[in-house]
Amino acid sequence: MAERIFSKTGEEIDIGKRLIKVDFQEGSLLVESHQYYPSRTEILLEEIARSFGTELGEAYLNRDNGTKLVRLSRPLVLTHASTGERSLLAMQYTRFSPFYDQDEIVKIYKENASRAGRKSFEMVIKDIQEKIWLGNGGDWPVIREVSDPCFIPNIPLARWRKGFYFAVFRLDSKENLPEEIQPFTIHEEVGFEGKLPDVHITFKREPLFISSYGIGGVRKDLQQPDSLRISFPEIYREHSAAALSARTLHPLNISKVDQKLGIMGDISPTESRERVMAFLQAYLRKMCVGVTL
Repeated sequence: MAERIFSKTGEEIDIGKRLIKVDFQEGSLLVESHQYYPSRTEILLEEIARSFGTELGEAYLNRDNGTKLVRLSRPLVLTHASTGERSLLAMQYTRFSPFYDQDEIVKIYKENASRAGRKSFEMVIKDIQEKIWLGNGGDWPVIREVSDPCFIPNIPLARWRKGFYFAVFRLDSKENLPEEIQPFTIHEEVGFEGKLPDVHITFKREPLFISSYGIGGVRKDLQQPDSLRISFPEIYREHSAAALSARTLHPLNISKVDQKLGIMGDISPTESRERVMAFLQAYLRKMCVGVTL
């Protein structure tokens, strides 16, 4: 059965290029814009955001711990139809540089490049980097690193490594929030206004590299399962505080007290991306507004 992302707007999502903004100098007001093609799963996230009445902002570069393309949603407050409880919902999309998967890159390079089999891991990475610099006039094409599937010579990508993040914060009924809440990153279980998320979801898509090996050029041996994790940071914080207090009064030898409450599992790389994204949309709608459609 074909899975659907339900949207109230009924408008078609543009499948053309998206903008990515880059600030090359810290503190500089000069921002350059470039374009890139979104993945199908990224487009599905855009549809999910619109179904809740919000949208993903323009992409920007984040170079902390490796180059990443990041898009943040405009956070919005939702009211549960049955309980009247209010929740703040935020979403994030991240596309990672292929250099995040250096082990796979080195493995393919050694198989395909002549006289590279005996080179050390460090020497192979150095060779790849030098080819990129030479092929771009001595510059490092930071935009291409997260926008061009052929960024690494002779090792094109069939699919980028991606992360999808969702956070739900329960709000006090008397809590007054500004009309425009600024987007914020949620790739980790970060707080908002001093609160941890009541629900934090991470959906990670593994990359696929293309080489001369494997069926159709795609390396089947590198198709790792995707992963989905749903955790409850605020509940865990309350649980940990209560457990610590109780153990202080009544020292009890508990072998495992640091296991986070949550749901975690692998997803087959052949699983329909539409089905996974539709599952996430239905879960969030039931959690935040009380209905799935």
